[in-house]
Amino acid sequence: MNARTAVFSLLSIKSYPLKRLVKRLPYAPPTVYEAVSQLVAEGLVRRAGGLVSVADGYRAKKLADIHVSALSFGVDPEFLFKKSTVSIWKAFDKAVSFVDVRDSTGYSLVTVKNVMKYLEDKGLIRYIKRKPVSAVRVDDHPLNELLLKYFKTDKDEYGVHYPGTTPFIEKMRTPEDVERLLFKQIDQSLAVKDTGFLVKGDGERITIVESVDEEPTLEDLFLRKLWTSEGVEDICVKILSQGKLDHERLLMRAMEKKMVNVVGCYLDIVNDIGGFLSDKVIEMYQMNLDGKKRVFLPEEKQYGKDGWEGSYEKKWNVELFLDLDAIRHGVRSA
Repeated sequence: MNARTAVFSLLSIKSYPLKRLVKRLPYAPPTVYEAVSQLVAEGLVRRAGGLVSVADGYRAKKLADIHVSALSFGVDPEFLFKKSTVSIWKAFDKAVSFVDVRDSTGYSLVTVKNVMKYLEDKGLIRYIKRKPVSAVRVDDHPLNELLLKYFKTDKDEYGVHYPGTTPFIEKMRTPEDVERLLFKQIDQSLAVKDTGFLVKGDGERITIVESVDEEPTLEDLFLRKLWTSEGVEDICVKILSQGKLDHERLLMRAMEKKMVNVVGCYLDIVNDIGGFLSDKVIEMYQMNLDGKKRVFLPEEKQYGKDGWEGSYEKKWNVELFLDLDAIRHGVRSA
């Protein structure tokens, strides 16, 4: 293990005054000082109040967790984070052979075999068969779970923007992505739904994040919002206007949720007003109509109907309780 890794590993367990840190490690003082300087420059370590400690932020904290976990399983963090090891470890997103890994990473077969042997010895990968070789990553290994989170690529950040006197964006994220977002946006205005946690930051816009077991796709979010007045009148219109919906996936999810009639009817109405969609999209829903009549937006039933609904109700086999003027306003402001 090199001095840089040793310094970060020790600080991942406990913060130390610099002089004490130098004495604790079996390296020459100048080597330790240089390692600390490198880590500070990389934003992984900070010096404050006489102490050297792991820096704030998602990356530094997660990296510290990995170093402690690696030591716990007898894995050298320096070897683990070598460029060749990381590249080869990432190749195990499916069952692969020596040649597969060589071809995908560009490393020699000797390097591939040496790294794979180390990863197997530590329980991070396992062989399905030896002849011909086929190996997979053990994704439920605690160290692999940490590495998967750490190397996870940031997805496109989509959220639903709510205008008004206090504009905000609503996002639904899995717990691990909520954690990532908290570290990433903690200096901004941020709230976690159902917890009472709210911090004020620069700018007026607030991000409200909801923790969910499984993050919804944009299509799932659209279907979820279609059952609310604000969704029908504003949010779903904005999602449609962005042109990012996968309409084949949306239709499939609508069929699974018995919502084909409702979704098709809504798309037809919004399209007649704003022309967001092609006729082909509307026809997809017409070809998959559910024989059972559905009530669209029952929460508005108390306000009755205005008389414009008849043709849509007959065409889509639904009972409509929508505010057409509100939808028109949503289309104009999209």
